[in-house]
Amino acid sequence: LIEATIKSLGGLDILINNAGWTTLVRHDDLEALTDEIFAKTFEVNVFGTWWLTKAAMPHLRKSTDGNVINITSVAGVRPVGSSVAYAMSKAALNHMTLLLAKSCGPVRVNAVAPGLVETPWTKDWKIQHENVALIAPLKRSATPDDCAEATISLLRNRYATGQIFVVDGGLTLVI
Repeated sequence: LIEATIKSLGGLDILINNAGWTTLVRHDDLEALTDEIFAKTFEVNVFGTWWLTKAAMPHLRKSTDGNVINITSVAGVRPVGSSVAYAMSKAALNHMTLLLAKSCGPVRVNAVAPGLVETPWTKDWKIQHENVALIAPLKRSATPDDCAEATISLLRNRYATGQIFVVDGGLTLVI
């Protein structure tokens, strides 16, 4: 993927890691969180991001404005989320963001950590969306546009690195 991008575009300035996978498993139901679910969650959410970032970093270091944005989750900063494995994987991504920002400068590495986002994936999570609307100060779930605007803001800010930009309508203020 990286080599095809380099061949097509002649270089690489920005990497946005936006892959993610989860399934709903109550946090207290450890038996339901199977080894298969746990492994798939980490394979997609952590390992995939690591492998892609590792492959891209030599090219990003050649750029005059190398940038990595990891899309994580409020589940990585608070004990919430669709499953224990999901929350753990997003916390791992947040920590990876900090470590790479520290060690890979001048490439900037940041993360966007949205709360619940209105997407086709979450369209059937009516109770979860209703709960966010009840307790979040901004009274709604995030939209893809909210996440995109946060991402663009981090890309434009040439002095931000190692930041976890929480985009949750204030949800983490009350949970």
